Formats: sequence, structure tokens, C-alpha cells
Amino acid sequence: MKLWPKSTTRRIVFLIGLAVGAYVCSYLPLSLAGEWRFSESGKLHYTQGPLAVSDIIVWTPRYCWYQYNYRFINGKHGSRGNRLGYFYAPLILLDRALWHKTKSALEPDWTNRARQTYPTRRFSLDTHGSRLMSWREATLIMRYQFK
Repeated sequence: MKLWPKSTTRRIVFLIGLAVGAYVCSYLPLSLAGEWRFSESGKLHYTQGPLAVSDIIVWTPRYCWYQYNYRFINGKHGSRGNRLGYFYAPLILLDRALWHKTKSALEPDWTNRARQTYPTRRFSLDTHGSRLMSWREATLIMRYQFK
């Protein structure tokens, strides 16, 4: 069997398969060297400004940063990332869907601790439906994230 097919259609299929294989093989070392990072979903914002709270933990391949469903301050959803993240976006989404699922940084026991510490604090919603959070509550949650 020869490595190079004779027909034009088989050559095209062979080259496409080779390109897809190289694409996947070039992503694997980046994913193996990746790490878990805190990120913002855009659903939680501080009460004193447009900054979002780090409320999710996502798998980030080495040198790649990509987030698909981010909620911007104006209420619209979109993606954000760097060039390498956009290049590998299909594989990053597949990786997160199958192996490295996104985790919530605000576990139920953390919100219960916040309510026990600040029992009179009420959670309010802004015009876009995002939960507002005081600086005090955010720093309390951040303390538990890094323990």
C-alpha cells in the first residue's frame, strides 16, 4: 500500500485527516500542561463598580485562554480569550465538556458561611439579573477560595 493515494478525492481526504490529526496532536501537550484557574462568569458583580466576581473555576490549557459564555456588563453574552485560545476553541470546549468540567467557586457551604457571618446582608439583583455582592462578602468568599 502506498502512502500517497492516486485519486484526487482520496488525496484531499488524506490531507484533511492529516491536518486534523496535527491540530489535535498540537493541542494535547498544551492541555497536559494546563491548570485550573479562577475566572468570572459575568453573573456576579460587585456593588461598587462593573467588576465581575471570580465565581467559576475553569480548566485552562497552557498559553491558551478562552471563555465561551461570558456575560458582559450590558447583559449580552459572548466569548473572550487570546489568539491561541480562539485557535483551539473547539478543542478547549470539547476538553471542558468531556474531561475538565467547569466548577463553581461558590460552593453551597461557602454561601452558608457568608450568611452565618453576615446574617443581615440581603442579596439584591441589578437590572440585568446579576447578583450584586458587597466588597466584604467578596473578600470573605475569596478567603475561602485560597485555603
